[in-house]
Amino acid sequence: MPVIANYTGDIPNMLGRDYKFLAIPQNKDSLLSKIKQFDQYEIKDEISDYLYSRYKENYSNRIYEGSVREIFKRL
Repeated sequence: MPVIANYTGDIPNMLGRDYKFLAIPQNKDSLLSKIKQFDQYEIKDEISDYLYSRYKENYSNRIYEGSVREIFKRL
């Protein structure tokens, strides 16, 4: 699902630093601008596909499980 988020914490890494709908934290004008851009953006399915592919490549249960297994192999 497409989201509008603040450019803070790990969110830019999760969504991608070039994600179009990252607003400046604690900046109402930036957030309003992203909301307006989002509302006018025609291809929301494209964003959904992009975010889902980032999730599968970086944050899926399979990836998480592999990372945890690597940690325990080192112990």
